[in-house]
Amino acid sequence: MNHHNLKPSTKNLSIQDIVKKDVEANYPNLTFKQGMKIFLAAIMRGTKYIRSGNTLFLIDKKDGDTVYYHTINGDALNSFLYNCLAFFGKLSNEGATTAITYFSSVKTLKLALRYKLPNENVTQSNDPSKGKYMIITNLTKGGV
Repeated sequence: MNHHNLKPSTKNLSIQDIVKKDVEANYPNLTFKQGMKIFLAAIMRGTKYIRSGNTLFLIDKKDGDTVYYHTINGDALNSFLYNCLAFFGKLSNEGATTAITYFSSVKTLKLALRYKLPNENVTQSNDPSKGKYMIITNLTKGGV
């Protein structure tokens, strides 16, 4: 899939539907209620999020010009990738130079390696308590 095949979401899902789709696709040991509870607990702790299409980008923390984030996705792959580019563009416009996310899913690893941007590094995590793998996106090069 090249970037010309990417397209925005065709319909606007509710936050509940986004969480439900993400839990069903990526967390077989969680129920929808548990997923919503985790999401709402993060929001109550002050976690900010940016919505792009049917993807929620939770900002775990900002450390200087580096943003650590996690995604909750309810979109098809081509729209998810479109949403990621929009999110990275927004971060870049706000002065961020690096975006980092952690994950443990082998399914996610395979997708990340297959569709990674030229300015992304998919690698073993530097903090296994956050996930087995990480994606480091350089927001200052690569056409974000």
